[in-house]
Formats: sequence, C-alpha cells, structure tokens
Amino acid sequence: MQKASIISLLLLALLAACAFFWRLDSLPLQIYDESRLANNALEMVQYGHWFEPHYRMEPDLWNTKPPLMVWLQAISMKILGFTELAVRLPAALAAWVSCLFLLFFFYKAKKERGAAVIAALVLMSIPGFNGLHVARTGDYDALLCLFTTISIGYFYISLQQERFGRSLFVVALATAAAVLTKSVAGLLFLPGFFVFLLFQEKAGAFFRSRRTWQAVLLFLVPVMAYYGFRESFHPGYLQAVWENEWAGRYIETLEGHQGGFFFYLKGWWTGRLGPWINLLPLAALPLFLKKERNLAVYLWIQIVVYLLIISMSKTKLPWYDAPLFPLLAILMGQGIYVLLDVIKNTVAARGKHMAIGALLMLAIFVPAGIHLVSKIKSPEINASVLQRTSYGQFLRHHPDLPDLQITYPGGNNAHVWFYARAQEKYRAGALNDLQPGDTLLICEEEAFSWLRTSNFSIDTLQFGGGCGVFRITQ
Repeated sequence: MQKASIISLLLLALLAACAFFWRLDSLPLQIYDESRLANNALEMVQYGHWFEPHYRMEPDLWNTKPPLMVWLQAISMKILGFTELAVRLPAALAAWVSCLFLLFFFYKAKKERGAAVIAALVLMSIPGFNGLHVARTGDYDALLCLFTTISIGYFYISLQQERFGRSLFVVALATAAAVLTKSVAGLLFLPGFFVFLLFQEKAGAFFRSRRTWQAVLLFLVPVMAYYGFRESFHPGYLQAVWENEWAGRYIETLEGHQGGFFFYLKGWWTGRLGPWINLLPLAALPLFLKKERNLAVYLWIQIVVYLLIISMSKTKLPWYDAPLFPLLAILMGQGIYVLLDVIKNTVAARGKHMAIGALLMLAIFVPAGIHLVSKIKSPEINASVLQRTSYGQFLRHHPDLPDLQITYPGGNNAHVWFYARAQEKYRAGALNDLQPGDTLLICEEEAFSWLRTSNFSIDTLQFGGGCGVFRITQ
C-alpha cells in the first residue's frame, strides 16, 4: 500500500474517532435499556455476576439478551470506573470499527479504496447510526451492527470464492457474536442470504457443501452452549427468552411499542437518515452498472428482506433499523463514487475534473457534517425523559454532596440505581421510603409535587439545573 493511502486511511480513522467519541459522555444515562445494561455491568464488577446478568441483586429476566455487550461494559468499568463514558465506550468503539470494516470490505470485494472511504464517511454521518441508542449510548445496537455487517460482508466474499471458501467460518462466528449480543436480531439477515443464493442459483451447491455445515456447527456451539448453560443455571430462562424476544415480540406488541407497516421508512424520512434521505436515490445507481450490479443486488436484497421482517413485527422501535445503515452507506458510497467517475471520464482536463469532484464532495458532506454536529451538541430528547435523567448531570456538577438518598417517584428507575450504587455514599429509594432526618435529591416534577403536598418539614440545601437537595427535619 502506498504511503499516501496509509496516511489517508489513518486520517479517516481519526475523523471517525472524532465523530463517535466527541461528547460521548455529555448526556447522563438514558432511562430504559442503557441504564439497565449499566446496572447489569456494575453488578458484574461489584458482585461477580459474570455469567447471569443481575439487576438489584436478582437475576434479570426483564432483559433476557445474552451478555456479550454487558461483558464489554463491565471490562470498560474496570478500567474507567462507573461512569457514562465506561458504559458507552464499547458501543462507540463498535461503531468506529464498523467504519474501518467498510474500508476493508470494499478493498477485499471490489479493490476500490475511493468508494470505501466515501461509504465510511456516509456511515459516520448518518444520525440514526451515530446517535442515541446506537453509537452514542450504551445499548446493544452498535455492537449488533458491527457483527451483522461483518457477517453480510464475508458471506458475499465467500460466494465469490471456490467452494465458498473459509470466509464462511467468519460468517458463522460473526453471526454467533451477533446472537450473543442481541439474540434473535442477529439472525434476521439469514433469510436475505437464502434469497440471494436462490437469485444466483447457488442454493443447491451451498447446502451440499461440507464447509457450509462446518460453519453451521461453528455457529451452533457457542450459541447453544450459552443458552443451554443459562437454562440449567436458571430454569425458565428459555421461556422468558421466547416470550420477550421471539414470538412475544413479533406477534404481540410489547410495552406499547407499535407502529404501522411503513414505520421505519417514515423514520428515515423524518430524521434518522438526516440529509442523506435526499441522496437515497444514489443507493440505487449501482444497480444499473454492470461492474457494480452484483454487490448492489446482494445488498438491496438484504435491505428489503430485513425491512420486511421488522416492518411486519408487531413490536416496533426506531433503532431496529440500525443494521441497515452500514448497507445503505456502502450503496451510497458506490453511487457517489460512480458520479465522481462519470465526471472524471467526461471532463478532459485533469485539474478541472478534480475541482468539480471536490466541489461535489463538499456539497454532499458539508451539510451532512453540519447536521451531525448539531445533533451531537443538541440531541432530540423528550422533555419528560430529559427531566428524569437530570440526576446524572446534577451529580456530575456537584461531586461534594453529603450522604443522601436519590429519590424517584416510581416507574423505570434503573438510572437512579446506577448513580446511587456507583458511589457508595449515595443510596436510591422511593418517595414512600422517606423518614425525618433524610437528605434527598430529587429531579422530577412528580416528586417535587409530592414533596410540596406532604406533611414533612423540609429545608432546602441546594437547588439548580431542575434538581434540588433537601433535608427532612420532621
């Protein structure tokens, strides 16, 4: 590889690191999944519950997914302490590696560095990928995206090799890792693999290949080992998995998370793709070029089949489409590269076509970059959710508070429990746990209202940022 290419790749890796790690810990822990995983990881570190995630000292059967992401967060906490950065670093690293993998995949499959660089730039600037619940919070989805992207990439590579090649073993390991990250979500691209095999008339040869069944065995061993040991360790676990992740999530609406058939396409239009929604037609351009068509057909089959599966599910959440963004980035990278190639071939003067190409790249990526920066600096968070997560911000800015109870009115309070247990001098408790003499921190309007109408006499010790520290005198 030429020195200039190495330097450009290093610069891209640095740019991706800035995109994913900048202001990574600026927000407090988000309620629901991120806070729950943070507690799982904290209890692994504090109490040694490494095999079976626990929440508040009990086996966690609300969060039934395998613990690969939680293991990484626990290791991160061992190094960085019980902080938001430690919770989110594994997700950000997974997103960063996903960008680097696009570079590797393009070079391996197409020998095209230019399209690879463009695809990586697209991926890091898609708000739905480099945003909440994927790259910028401690949730499962960035790690899931990494493993599914590796699986999809290597499956395509294996189909170009004689007798499918050893790349199938990478597919098996990546798919197993995806399942051990987010259970059934790691399998949702397998139907797309089968459709493409039929399209290429390779299904018979594929299923007759001994290497295929070796790869299947390589996938099954770690997955079945984990689920089998977990069931033997805690009988009823597999039933909880079935109800929460398989049939229960697909044929029923869980926790009110529902939407119509076009839920995800509407999400792309209303912000998850950001400015890239206007350039989405470029993702179809490679379908019309013989040199690019095979890969483009493969990726579009994966996108359409996966989108059909999640669109037909009764339970819908915005981030379920996250594994599609690396595929769309590849296609848009191809499309933009094709446009640059057209400019190169139609404008004779070298200096002129380079200038036009540079202007095109600026016109495409400057708005995307500005939009991403604004989203990172001012993420769109529901006002009530923002209020409920204010505990973390207040504690960060007031590290010398006395021993106190972080008090919550009810509902999902995993974020409160994490902050209380991350520092031993704090404890978490509900409003009905209060006694005279207690010092308490509250940040939620419901708790303030309860306190104002209670019979307690209260001294205000500190107030700011929507939170207050109070002492109950009698």
